[in-house]
Order: sequence, then structure tokens, then C-alpha cells
Amino acid sequence: MTTSGVTALAFTGNDVIAMALRQIGVYSKNEVIDANDLEDATRVLNLLLLSWQNKGLSLSRAQDCYLFLKKGQYRYVLGGAASEHITDRYTKTALAAIAATGAGNVTLTDTTGLTTGDFIGVLMDTGVIHWTTATTQTNPVGLTTPMSGPAASGAAVYFYTTKVSRPLRLLSARRRTPTLSDIPFGDPVAREDYNRMPNKFGTGTPNVVYYDPLRDTYGHLYLWLPPSHEKDILCLTVIRPIELFTSGSQTPDVPAEMYEALTCNLALRLANEYHEVNPEIYAKVQAAATSSLMAASMFDNELAPVKFEPER
Repeated sequence: MTTSGVTALAFTGNDVIAMALRQIGVYSKNEVIDANDLEDATRVLNLLLLSWQNKGLSLSRAQDCYLFLKKGQYRYVLGGAASEHITDRYTKTALAAIAATGAGNVTLTDTTGLTTGDFIGVLMDTGVIHWTTATTQTNPVGLTTPMSGPAASGAAVYFYTTKVSRPLRLLSARRRTPTLSDIPFGDPVAREDYNRMPNKFGTGTPNVVYYDPLRDTYGHLYLWLPPSHEKDILCLTVIRPIELFTSGSQTPDVPAEMYEALTCNLALRLANEYHEVNPEIYAKVQAAATSSLMAASMFDNELAPVKFEPER
């Protein structure tokens, strides 16, 4: 006996909608769904996904990302057009030769993975990173903005392609040193706890972080103390926003293990909009929606040991 070897399952938004509408008997198996019904159902599907986000179904959206610090800066904009340099993956390399003030290109020890248009940062002799974008992807790497200061051979260089969207929540933070040691912060603090911190405009080694997600486009992350240099990177574990459907051909932004819950709960929501749904069918859909969502919630838990210690 042989198995398929296939473990991935992919449905589109239209697939989920079609299955949901057939569950409640509005459409038969081979019937083509009206475009207006598809459009209405897509709106309901997006609202359902947002409601799951509000419920805290988020394990699959936990994301590690990396914020490049700025000397003396205590507040950082995350997300939107004015976002700081924050990404979910970056490459660290080094200068293979001195970069002088005003240089329009730099030579790197390794350009693997660099593409034209990537953000690129060179750690200058002042301890400040010169950020710009790459105009070429091989040595010498062209810079959109010439070097604003000198950098020695061997100086750290970072590059990445995309910035992350506004995080919804901050779970934890670590400070990554130039030797790649991660120093954990304590738990993120509340607004009032951050407000009580003294001397917010001094500089030193950051060890306290507070995050205000604000709304829609960007959030604000606050550090205490503001960093005295830019050699460290702040590693963050966040909950990213769920991606909504803008086209029926897109796949849901949830694991395949949640597809059944998504379909059944969409069917229940749509059943409330179609008054001709048979009460017996409605009861079955309601039961399936409840049980499948409970199973999805159990899947959306991180399996880790819990330790209890006696009070000392």
C-alpha cells in the first residue's frame, strides 16, 4: 500500500463560498453561483475572518520580525508609508573595502540574495546605519543615496526586500547583539508602566518595550532607554493582521486544518441571510459550525509544558 505523499490542501475563497452555500441548500451541486451572491458572500467571509482575529485565533499568524534601531530614538512607527526599517527576514554581510563619505556604491563580501530595489543599510564609523536602496545586485552595489559618512572595511551591512505590516500585538522582544546573541527583554509593559519610566530622552541599552497598535495602518513601538548606537537589532515576536479576500481566486489566510471550520461557520452566517433555509438544515449547520470551530481553536494552541513552582 502506498500513500499520496501530499499533505497540503488549498481551497480558494470561491471554493469556500460555494461549499457554504451548498451546505445550506441555496445552490445545488452543479449550479453556477450568481456574481452578486459571490460578492455578498465574500464580504461576509471577510467579516468572519476578522471576527476570528478578534477571538484570538492567531497561532498561525505569530511572526518573528526584526527592527533596526536608531540612535537616540524612543518611538518607532511600524507599518504604513512612514514605517521604520522592520522586516521578517534580512541578510547580514559586510563591506569588503572602505566606503568613503559620498560614495555612490559599496563592495560587499557577499551579495547572495540581494536584488535591485532592496533596502540596504551600512553601519558607518559613527555607529549609525546609512539606509538607502540598492540600484544594482552585484558588486560594486550601487546606492540610491550616497554614503553620508565613512565606513570601514568589515563594517556590517544589512539588506532586505519588504517591510512588515502593522502588528496587531507584541508578544515578546529580544535585543540581538553584533555577535548574534539574543538578550530577552521582560514581558512587554502596559501604557501606564511605560509612562512611569523616567528619563525617556536619555540613551543607553534598551530593556523595556511598550507597543500601541493604534488603528488601520500603523502602530507605535516605544523603547526605554533609547539606544545609544545602532549595532543591535530588536527581534520581535508579533501577531500579524489576517489577510482578507480581494479576489475569489485567493486562498484563505488560515491553515488548511481550519478550512472546515471556515466553511461551516460561513454557512451558518449565510444561513442567517437566506430566510428560505430549512430549519432542519439550519440546525445541522449550526452544530457543525460549533464543533468545527472548537476543533480549530484546539489546533490553534501551542503545545508547550506548563510549570508550577511553590512560592518561596
